[in-house]
Amino acid sequence: MLDQDAYTAFVNHLGPTDEEITAALAAKPAERWRRLFDLADSLSPGKLQVRWRGGGETEPGVFTLHYPLYSDSVQAIIESLYELGVIVSFNWPEWHRTSPLFPDAAGLMEAPVADAARLATTYVRGERFSDGAIQQSIDNGAFLAILNRLRRWFETERPDPDEGARAEANPSQITYRDIEAVTRQLIVCKIEADRLDTYGLMKARHFDEIFAAIADDPVAETPSAVRADLERALNVFRPREPHDTE
Repeated sequence: MLDQDAYTAFVNHLGPTDEEITAALAAKPAERWRRLFDLADSLSPGKLQVRWRGGGETEPGVFTLHYPLYSDSVQAIIESLYELGVIVSFNWPEWHRTSPLFPDAAGLMEAPVADAARLATTYVRGERFSDGAIQQSIDNGAFLAILNRLRRWFETERPDPDEGARAEANPSQITYRDIEAVTRQLIVCKIEADRLDTYGLMKARHFDEIFAAIADDPVAETPSAVRADLERALNVFRPREPHDTE
C-alpha cells in the first residue's frame, strides 16, 4: 500500500496535478455549477434507473449487442461534467487500478476534489469501452458521491464563488477551453461515424496538443473567426501528403 506522499506523486505522474485540476474547476462560472447541482437535486430513483435495449437475433444471422439507455437527467449531468471540466485528460486506466476510491468512492468526501474529477472521468470514459460503466457507478453509489463531493467543494472550498459568475457576464473572458468538451465530443462522433478516418483518429489522439496553442485565447468575435481558429488548430496534425519527405 502506498503512503500518502507516494500516492500523490504517483497520481501526479498520470496527468494533471490536484492543484491544476482544482484551478480549472474553480475557473468555471458559478452559474454552471449551480445548474449541475439543480440537475442532481432533480434526480429520483426512476431517473437513476437504466434500461437496456438490443441483444439477441433480430433476424436470421443478424445479432445486436445490448446497450444501456440512461435517463435524460443522467445524460444532462454527464454533459454538465464535461462543460465544467470535471472530465479530465489523464491516464485513468492506470489510476483506477491502484486508487482506493475505485469502484465505490469510499473515502471520497475526505479526498481532494480532484479525485472526484478523476473518478468521474474513469466511469464516463470507461463507458466508451464497456457499456454499463456509468450504471455501475449509479448502482454502487459512486455517481451520487461524486456529485456530493463536487457540491461540498463548491459550497465550502471553492475560492471566490462569484468570480465565475462575473466572468460569465463578460463574453470577452470566455476562452476556447470553454468549448473544448463540445469539440472533443464532435471529434469522437466523427470517428464513430467513419471508422476508417485516420485523420480524425489522429486529431483525437493529439487533442490536448492541438488545443494547447489556443486554449486560453479569448474566443473570436464572429462565428467565422471561431471556425477559422478551430480549423487552424485541428490542421496542426494534418495527414502527410504523398510528396512529403522526412
